[in-house]
Amino acid sequence: MSSDRWRRMLLATLVVATACRAGEGDARLGRAVGPRVDWTNANVHWVTQPQTVAGRFVAYFERNRRLWVGAVDAPTGKVSWEYAASASFLTPGVAIDLAHDDRHVYFAVPAASNVSAPGVVGVVAVDAASGTEIWTTDTSFLLLDSLTTCPGDDTMLCASGATSGGRREIRVAKGTGHVSTPLPDGTTAGTGRSLGAGLHDLGGRDPELIAAIDPSGRTLWTKTASELFQGRLVTSDHGWNWDRHGDILVGSLGWGDSDPSSFDLSQESIAGVDAATGSVVWVDDGAELGCGIVSLSRQESIRCRRTGTATSDPDDPDDVPVVTGLTVVMERFDPATGATLWQADLGAALSLVLDTAPLVRVTPTEFAVGRDDGTSIVVDIVSGHTRPPTLDDVGWCASTNVYVDSLTSGAPENRRGDDYLTQCRPDGSTVFALTASPVETGARLGQTLAWVDAGGMHAGTTGWVRWRARTGGQVTNR
Repeated sequence: MSSDRWRRMLLATLVVATACRAGEGDARLGRAVGPRVDWTNANVHWVTQPQTVAGRFVAYFERNRRLWVGAVDAPTGKVSWEYAASASFLTPGVAIDLAHDDRHVYFAVPAASNVSAPGVVGVVAVDAASGTEIWTTDTSFLLLDSLTTCPGDDTMLCASGATSGGRREIRVAKGTGHVSTPLPDGTTAGTGRSLGAGLHDLGGRDPELIAAIDPSGRTLWTKTASELFQGRLVTSDHGWNWDRHGDILVGSLGWGDSDPSSFDLSQESIAGVDAATGSVVWVDDGAELGCGIVSLSRQESIRCRRTGTATSDPDDPDDVPVVTGLTVVMERFDPATGATLWQADLGAALSLVLDTAPLVRVTPTEFAVGRDDGTSIVVDIVSGHTRPPTLDDVGWCASTNVYVDSLTSGAPENRRGDDYLTQCRPDGSTVFALTASPVETGARLGQTLAWVDAGGMHAGTTGWVRWRARTGGQVTNR
């Protein structure tokens, strides 16, 4: 996932919306498959969208500048158990994830030495139904990204980390909590990181080395960042985005230009790399993987060719970049060869560059993309078909969710959770009625659906509903 300030970051799990049919009259009556809201839990600041584990809704939350993991009772919305957690050295700007399987959740917890050395953690396994601790690791370390199930080995958890011996991949056995650190010596402690898809930045910068790790933790190959992009000026310091498509790793690294005030959107490159050997299969210049919609690169092989320049004041972290000369062409491509399968001209699609224009998911395959002149265009990410939005289009917008973890090392004000999800129209305006189910995010338990927005965690019972868009949004089940 990219940490580049120029790229719009949305979750891989942006919601699906269902368009509504217009009726007669100014109130505009419609029907859509959606939930009746049964409860809202706004007692804490929910940091991630919930996961369904062992009959509970489980998520990270923040309280009193501390990070916790909590389980919510599905019928009542009450927290049934909670456990102090830590983000450790998670890269600022990258969303935290909660690892889980059918029964257990796995997460970092502050170690005994955390107060004197912020960021030092262990890992626990907790039974999601009861809140009972199953095991805790007897080794402390720093984590540089979230724990995830190891690629190719669902019995292990993996994360980049650092121990007294240097920068390592941290591997934890789900069954026992046993910790192993298979990466070789000689890497730089505290500066390496996972790039996803089994790739790891080893931390050095002269040269910048990228290693591929197999499911057993064995290093398959090590290449310089420049080698992976056939001599182009790239670095993970300015972002990254990698996915695996069969035997091919497809991804990008940030452009290595040192000028922080100006960024040429056409300088980006995507590489297709043999996962087993590191051999470069293809490189495509002038394209961005995922088009600023992170989920697309996982579901469909999507890239965008962008032209234009984004400029801002590097000394003002709140300065909104100004983009000039913007054009965006979306493409679907073949991961094995890099060949283009279709193209869609989206014009000056500002929402695929900045958060200042709306980006709305209006159907399972369609996004309404905001442009710099205030208009939007709807693009189907499977077919490439485009159309203007209609008055009946209702979808879901994402907004940034930032939390504070006082036991985290680094800049806690920059810590990022899962995006909030809010129902909206293609122009980004809020719809004051829940008219569609966010079926690709949040968590389902039977007919109950839970999700998080800025107002808290909500749960609803799915079914057919009627809604009144302009009169306060009365919702009744049918």
